Amino acid sequence: MDIILATHNQHKLMEITEMFSDLPVNVLSLSDVGYNDDIEENGKTFEDNAFIKARTVAKRLNIITLGDDSGLAVNALNGAPGIYSARYAGVNATKEALCTKLIHEMANEKDRSAHFVTVMAFVDPIKKLEKSFEGTVDGLIVDKMVGENGFGYDPVFYYPPLKKSMAEMSSQEKNSISHRHRALEKMKEWFLTKYHV
Repeated sequence: MDIILATHNQHKLMEITEMFSDLPVNVLSLSDVGYNDDIEENGKTFEDNAFIKARTVAKRLNIITLGDDSGLAVNALNGAPGIYSARYAGVNATKEALCTKLIHEMANEKDRSAHFVTVMAFVDPIKKLEKSFEGTVDGLIVDKMVGENGFGYDPVFYYPPLKKSMAEMSSQEKNSISHRHRALEKMKEWFLTKYHV
């Protein structure tokens, strides 16, 4: 069974491929199928944007498609940067620019709590099935960048149970607790009940 992940991001593709490695499922990226059209993410929530990606590709290619949208929600900033996480410091901003802006915005805030969010959207255009799955991971925003790994806000997102920032974690540590991993676990469990593969 082929499933398309509505992204060109090879890191995301690898994570999902590993999650489904024990199933007779072949996960493909947009690059694998030659899909290069821009998909305008103009939703108001992570779920909206995840479904926009999944529905757009599923409609065009008539194949099961997964869409995801992720971001950081900071409580003291009323949930910002939220769906604008990737563009918070401008288009194509580096992780240094993103973290620096967030550190500045949080300079006078006592409440440092925040959470990463991923919503995975599943669209099967043939069976007319749609479902979304959310994963979150809670942490604290620190006042300087710590660690060299990861991307985005990982260097300023401290995860208390492991006593380290996301950027200090190995890929195995991060994947085991990540918001995307948690959303994928829920989706895989549901997928098995629906498709019996």
